[in-house]
Amino acid sequence: VASNGMITRVPLTLICLTTFALPSYCFQCIRLRGGSPLKGKMDHCVDGVCGRGGGSDASKVSTPKSKTSGNRVIIDVFSDPACPWCYVGKGNLDTALENLRSSGDEVADRVVVNWRSFFIDPETNPRGEDYLAYNRRRWGSDGWAQSLPGRQEGLKFKNWKTWPNTLLAARLIHLAGERGGWELRHRAKGIIFRMIYEDGLNVSEPAVVEAAGRELGLDGVGDWLRSDEGKREVLQEAREASRAGIGGVPYFICSREGS
Repeated sequence: VASNGMITRVPLTLICLTTFALPSYCFQCIRLRGGSPLKGKMDHCVDGVCGRGGGSDASKVSTPKSKTSGNRVIIDVFSDPACPWCYVGKGNLDTALENLRSSGDEVADRVVVNWRSFFIDPETNPRGEDYLAYNRRRWGSDGWAQSLPGRQEGLKFKNWKTWPNTLLAARLIHLAGERGGWELRHRAKGIIFRMIYEDGLNVSEPAVVEAAGRELGLDGVGDWLRSDEGKREVLQEAREASRAGIGGVPYFICSREGS
């Protein structure tokens, strides 16, 4: 989304959504940077080495192979449902993709969004924690959260009651992708966000995550959640992010298939 609110083919990679670290992007080597994107210059990196220097080594993050052929636009997103900025970021991403579709640009049909696991606070109580108590323990108050986009207007974060442990939710999102591809995983991410911030539910609770699975039409989701399936995979994704130096989310890596 460009600064004037318009969307074009190139700015799809500029879905730079405010994060705790307020990063921006180096397109050619697909790494996060601390400055502003270089406008109109896409050849500043050679052989995967960023000509601007610094930043995290996100090029080491592996991207899942697409099951279909074609020059697709791949957007890998490291995100934690417990992160409110990730909720804001998904909303902005959805708006950007919808605007792209509405524009009639054929690239819209070639976009794939891969949601990747990240845990901003793995030490959160496995049962989740009261929203205000958690904020007071970590930061002294929830003052920082009052400026989240849409909150003051009552448009978003209408019923945020819990700071959840999101391991179960991450496993469900992983399962949705395994059974229904990236589109169902994308929908699963949205349902989990809605439950946390709008429905006042605690996605640390198995019954709540199971309900999300039923909403997605996932058969046998309760038994699956009661097993350890998917746990190794989501923890591996989080470790991969850590090794690549990713410390703030949402973190977007945009590339073309095969690059």
